[in-house]
Amino acid sequence: GANNSQTARNLHISRRIVNDWVKRFYEQGLDGLKEKPRSGRPCNLNEQQLSQLSQYIHDNSIKPKGGRLKAQTLVAYIT
Repeated sequence: GANNSQTARNLHISRRIVNDWVKRFYEQGLDGLKEKPRSGRPCNLNEQQLSQLSQYIHDNSIKPKGGRLKAQTLVAYIT
């Protein structure tokens, strides 16, 4: 198995996030990895729109010439 650093690199996320996942798993099992309700404004996108946005982010998050997606780009995609 991969260590936390390798997992973070493979998923293009920070090692801290992977460390948090591992800690929650050890403390709570699989239930610790499930999404929990969050406070704040509810999402205005339906499940299909969220899926399309997720795919767009996945397809465009790492550009061949380098760089990352900006919030402005996502807002333009959504509206």
